[in-house]
Amino acid sequence: MADMFAVALVDADLASPLIWFLTLLGAALAATAAWYWSARLEPPESEEDRPLPPLLYPVGGVVPDTPLAPRRLHLRRVIPAVAAFLAGGALMYGLLERGGQLAYVPALAAGELSPTPPIAAATPVDTMDAEQPSIARPPEIVLPEPSAVTERDAPGGRPAAAEAGPSQRNTGASSPTGTAGASATAPDSQPRSGAAPPAAVERAADVGVPASDVRATPSTPPSTVSVAPGDSADAAATVSLRPFSGLHPGGTHTCFVGADGTAYCWGGNDRGQVGDGSRARRAAPVRVEVDASLARLDAGMMHTCAVDVTGRGWCWGANDDGQLGTGDTNVRTRPVRVAAGVNFTELRTGRNHTCGVAASGRLLCWGANGDGQLGTGTSDRQTRPLPVAFAGLFRSVAPGWHHTCAISTDGSAWCWGRNDSGQLGNGSTQAHAVPVAVSSSDRFAQIGAGSAHTCALRTDGAVLCWGRNEYGQLGSDVGANSTTPVRVGDTMRFSSLSVGSAHTCALDIGGVAYCWGRNIYGQLGDGTTQDRAEPVRVVGDYRFVSLRASGAHTCGVLTGGGRLCWGFNMDGQLGDGTRINRTRPVAVTPW
Repeated sequence: MADMFAVALVDADLASPLIWFLTLLGAALAATAAWYWSARLEPPESEEDRPLPPLLYPVGGVVPDTPLAPRRLHLRRVIPAVAAFLAGGALMYGLLERGGQLAYVPALAAGELSPTPPIAAATPVDTMDAEQPSIARPPEIVLPEPSAVTERDAPGGRPAAAEAGPSQRNTGASSPTGTAGASATAPDSQPRSGAAPPAAVERAADVGVPASDVRATPSTPPSTVSVAPGDSADAAATVSLRPFSGLHPGGTHTCFVGADGTAYCWGGNDRGQVGDGSRARRAAPVRVEVDASLARLDAGMMHTCAVDVTGRGWCWGANDDGQLGTGDTNVRTRPVRVAAGVNFTELRTGRNHTCGVAASGRLLCWGANGDGQLGTGTSDRQTRPLPVAFAGLFRSVAPGWHHTCAISTDGSAWCWGRNDSGQLGNGSTQAHAVPVAVSSSDRFAQIGAGSAHTCALRTDGAVLCWGRNEYGQLGSDVGANSTTPVRVGDTMRFSSLSVGSAHTCALDIGGVAYCWGRNIYGQLGDGTTQDRAEPVRVVGDYRFVSLRASGAHTCGVLTGGGRLCWGFNMDGQLGDGTRINRTRPVAVTPW
């Protein structure tokens, strides 16, 4: 039932007319019922009175001996009928308006929604970057040394090395003495030993982080840091981040960080996830009310978190499980500081939990923990950041719906939390409340977690996925779950990766976007609503510098600066001024 209801309301081009038709129908039925019920309370007044049709009597359709329904209008019937019409219409509209989303959210989490007839394709955006003759040659993917302290996932959803510019990657060599105040990493244009050769793969142009972006100065050598939040090693590690422009889709909303550090959000706002101090849905971008210049941002299902240019963490929106990290469970409609006592290089949001990489390389998580997704060794919910039970350091993290994955500084992948579909990638379906190694000797540059599947970008550009495969989100045979990594495509190479709830998207080295998996709302951008078990190209002659997938919609930034979104749009999260799902990219409304 939930499936049919969600499909009927949010998967058709006539979603809004359908809602209004059903609203008027419900109001008319309520008014009719009130009219005839009130008629039973009146005595006959003239010979013109006549009985009602039998089926309209509320009790068994039995016609009384005496006619009870006068033809003439009486206020005692008009007033109840009008009141019932208004009340019935309001109630029906409210149920229909929000019912589609209420049915969509839990069904999407469980992967229970079924495909629908194709959504009428939206008119593609004009070729705003068609005049550009070529794409800038991106740098190669190389991993840092295990001793690297600060790396983080760039807004495009891919890890970027500290102290690395657009044309160079950081090998992560740490200061041998670990002296406070010395740079923890040193730029090096040569890949480390064992890394992929330069010709193997190249990154998209936006993954580079300017040398001034991140500077970490731990008081002890990175390889020996083992502290709790607020201890000296974390407190001494400082960061300086430069705002990075990019689109960040969430579950019902989308956000954007400008080059000046100003953030804008739009779409669903029932829990204040837009951050403008209200709970009103926003069809067009509105400015996030925060007294800070933001550098990185990540949007979850109904909450949002960001890191400012000094490394301070901010969160806002839903907080039922303490996912804002404020020490309580109060909803916040404006950004509030994360109670961590440390500086972050990145904050990433899951469904109801949040994780952040501290400047020291330590990983902290907070929020929902029923499946051990915080990695603390327990299943207790946490309203304040706690360190993950892991002896080493991390450079990027990817919270999913009920599990979390991360890449350590040596490039190995680790996961923890729910594992019913094999989403931890360790060869079993047993849940783990502490990190377990993914069954692969490969080294990874990036990782992403969905509702029940995980994908990672290998250093040579190959993408591996594992976990649930009900809709082909692993890029292989539909329905065949995998508890260990399987490769997507035999020869395809990618430069970046982003994972949605049940779909996955990636950019090739030329900036062309490919997606696969769940496509009920058109989130693959191929002009259809057909699920795909192998990568399909997003329609349109577009070249992207960043691409992000979310619960059921996808957004990207073009090489020319244009911003496009497609997929689920019931709350206006695509930013095109409508609430119609889109199977093709549409332009985000300018602001």
